[in-house]
Amino acid sequence: MSNDTFSSKKKIIKILGSCNCIVIVPDGFSYKGTTNLLTHFASSFIKTIEAYGVINCKYKNAIIDLNHTDEIKKNKRISKEFLNPLYKFKEEIRGNNQTPLSLIFKMSDPHPETAQKSDIIIGTGQGERGNPERPHRSTFPPSLLTKLRVSLSDSDFKTELAPVDSLLCGREKHCLNQLFFQKNFIKNNYDPDTQSLLFTFDEGSLGKTIEEAVAKGKKVAKGLSHLIHKMPLVRQVQLKSIEAASHEDKKYIFRVNNDGDAIHSLIREGYIEELAESIKQSGLLHPLVLLQKENGNYKILCGFRRYQALTRLGKEWVEAKIYKEDNFSREEFFNISLAENTRRRNLNPVEIGNFLESAAQELELNNAHLAEKFGQSLGIGKPNTKVSQSTIHKYRKVNAIRTRKESPEIISDIINERLQFTIAAEILAPIKDPKDRNRLHIDIIKPLQPTRPQIIQIKKLLEKFGAPLAVTLTQMEVIKGIEKALNSRHRAAHFIKTLQNLKLPAEKKIKKTPLQKRTSELKAILISKNLKESDLKLTPTNAKNKNELTLQLKIRPDNLQEAIQTLINIGAHEQQLSEIFNK
Repeated sequence: MSNDTFSSKKKIIKILGSCNCIVIVPDGFSYKGTTNLLTHFASSFIKTIEAYGVINCKYKNAIIDLNHTDEIKKNKRISKEFLNPLYKFKEEIRGNNQTPLSLIFKMSDPHPETAQKSDIIIGTGQGERGNPERPHRSTFPPSLLTKLRVSLSDSDFKTELAPVDSLLCGREKHCLNQLFFQKNFIKNNYDPDTQSLLFTFDEGSLGKTIEEAVAKGKKVAKGLSHLIHKMPLVRQVQLKSIEAASHEDKKYIFRVNNDGDAIHSLIREGYIEELAESIKQSGLLHPLVLLQKENGNYKILCGFRRYQALTRLGKEWVEAKIYKEDNFSREEFFNISLAENTRRRNLNPVEIGNFLESAAQELELNNAHLAEKFGQSLGIGKPNTKVSQSTIHKYRKVNAIRTRKESPEIISDIINERLQFTIAAEILAPIKDPKDRNRLHIDIIKPLQPTRPQIIQIKKLLEKFGAPLAVTLTQMEVIKGIEKALNSRHRAAHFIKTLQNLKLPAEKKIKKTPLQKRTSELKAILISKNLKESDLKLTPTNAKNKNELTLQLKIRPDNLQEAIQTLINIGAHEQQLSEIFNK
């Protein structure tokens, strides 16, 4: 997390870590527009050792003192915002067999008469509840405390221990230093083995600029790194810390969940139930792969269906491999997700389209780049051949049908291998009107099961009716033709024959205007033997302008000489051109 985050956002910042340390900054508010150097020092410290962190940049000390737990507890919303993440982080550390270390950072009172002599005063007191004879029972071992002070001294920080009777010792019941040592404060969060220290910094100890504060944060973090215990890459995570609701949370999830389709939803439900039963019997064979979010939670890189199954089982903890966004580039994360997702089974065509569309949007790639970077790893196209841009376009085109929720049955049939992807991509997807697309699939392709050439032939015959496909397929003679074909041995062939024998509506002859007629005559003169009819177009530019023609000439290697000769010949037909405009 960048240091700019703390100066630009008025919120309580939650930061996920990968070690046993939790850094707490109760007052990181920037007063009167000034820079709070403690927040920048803390963020630099947190980032360097990869600690957990909760930093209050939202509430002024005059509104609520977040050093005072009794005040926090009175306000449920603030308690939820500030304390709940601390307990969650502590539990995650404890869940990975680590002893949590809580470091509370605060600034000293700036008044001259109370100014401290050292850069940092270290408060170690928790006290033993109900025993006035032992008012100062530190949870931090004396030997480690000595090493800590030596390390801080090496980092050019002068330290001293807070007197037992001082407020800076942190032994009062309401102090944050006591957060995990109060049995009745918040249920189930009493943890007397947690280590906790209160650091009170002198006003000038962090420097005068952000750059100085950041540099000191890094220096102190490196000096204390030998006291910090790193957690492994694969570790235990609370399931409730995983978020999978927003589009941003799902940007690396390519398994399709077509919730609008009852058929596919039923199939998916069965798969999740089967997976849940497998996990119940054999445990989780492959850990989830998660990314740390800026809000103190995780999002899924790989394992969305395992996550759904675990949630259904009511699991509290899950084993997961944890990455941060800055561990890899976005392209590398797409490759990691692709490798993880295809390790157990390949993506279906719709999921491939989903992957390609997500990669295109996130990485700003066109079809050519998508083909180059992901074509081979996705296993699409012909073996040992370069994946074409058109192939990528087809997958994205079909996925667009899914995202627009236009043809759920087509998408479901592709996913469940009841419809060939090539037919969907090359015949159905180009049909612009969803009604026409759906009716062709539901009324013709599914019941008659025609081959690809037969589908193309049927589509052309239906289009001769001169109406949209959805309308044509409601005509009584067409419906009867389908019904008869269903009772035939060769359904599609029988229906094609029926369409060929149907009397189609009379075609309307389009009358050419005099201008169009004269340009057609000139075009006939210009066309040479080796120049095709479609190679030359000579048309009025628009209906209003009667004195302008547009010439379109296709030039290819096989017609180069003829095309050049045609351009030369135009000059020899000045009289015909003049007649076109003058008549």
